[in-house]
Amino acid sequence: MKKAFTLFLCFACLAFLVLSPAFIVGGVHKNTYTIREQKQREQYRGSLTLWHIVSFKTGGTSGVSFLRSQIRSFEKQHPYVFIDLVPLTPEEAEKKLAAGERPDLCSFPLGFMGNAADFSRLPAAESLLPAYADCGSQDNDCYAYPYMADFYTLACNQDLFAAQDVPTPLDSGISYENFIAALSRLSFTVDDQQILPLSLTVTSGLHPKAALLWLKTAASGEDWLEGDLPLDTPLGAFPIAEDGGREMFLSGKSAMHLCPAAEYEQLFSDQRANSLSLSNYSISSYSDMVQMIGLMATEDSAKYTAGLDFAQQLLSEKAQKAVEGMKMLPVTSQEGVYEGQTLYLEEYAALGADGNIPNNFLLAANQKEVDAALDTALAGDKNFKEKSRNLLFGRVE
Repeated sequence: MKKAFTLFLCFACLAFLVLSPAFIVGGVHKNTYTIREQKQREQYRGSLTLWHIVSFKTGGTSGVSFLRSQIRSFEKQHPYVFIDLVPLTPEEAEKKLAAGERPDLCSFPLGFMGNAADFSRLPAAESLLPAYADCGSQDNDCYAYPYMADFYTLACNQDLFAAQDVPTPLDSGISYENFIAALSRLSFTVDDQQILPLSLTVTSGLHPKAALLWLKTAASGEDWLEGDLPLDTPLGAFPIAEDGGREMFLSGKSAMHLCPAAEYEQLFSDQRANSLSLSNYSISSYSDMVQMIGLMATEDSAKYTAGLDFAQQLLSEKAQKAVEGMKMLPVTSQEGVYEGQTLYLEEYAALGADGNIPNNFLLAANQKEVDAALDTALAGDKNFKEKSRNLLFGRVE
């Protein structure tokens, strides 16, 4: 038995001496450079297609310029990956999707892409401000990140306010009483031209009536408002132009215009705005003007990693600070943005903390029902306000 054990040890030592050089050489060659080369071989090499689908526009530099800048930064960090940016309108994107075309990455307005199965699951983004945390999720899984937002603002034609002795809102905002006074008194006729108190943006995919349902008005204390005000009258009972848009406002046919803040900025590119005395105010805690970024479903793990890296880059501090150049709101906590621009700074803080931001997949699924529910809710049906909430933010079983 002792001889057999000794013989076994001899064979084991012989085998070790024969094989050990290969193990030793393999270990020697597996240095930092070898590991780096192996990692590079596993990285994605090639092109990624990024669709940028635009419905609402920015108020400063364009979203295309912003994304091109982000792409340049990304490609420097990923030398074997190239991103082809394709700007599209919603209509152009729908035609491509109907023809079976799919991008690798998709930047899209909230509610446009509604099938979670088309997307790859993403790690939850812990840096998102509370109001945006779940807008890209379904069944507790994340499928898209928000990366910039806008807010609704109330543009006012101060000349029309003065013509009917309606007080112009204070710098701190418009009170509910002041808003009702404007809605009730700014419907009149001048030189056979009918003036309406309020027009709504007609931007594709937006639901400005929801902004009226979740009003955010300033404190009252305006004792100088004379006469009885129909404060109990539902907002839907007042004459509101749903299809006139900013053209109606710029031509002086509406005294107020409810629109994205970016649209208000764009008013001043029209010469007619120069002859108007305009001001704008915070009006709502609701916003559906959120741009999302998603990675389309793929079984290529290297492509997934590259696409995820780009999507997460849009939430980086550098990218989020750059959002200010578009006059859009960051969706993560950032210091030093919008210094000296009170309205934007206040909206950034308020919307991110307590805003009513719809869930992308609920909004997409319920587009046909939302406006009808909002109409009924604005007519005074409190049950339909809850139904509207469920359609936009989550169903209550």
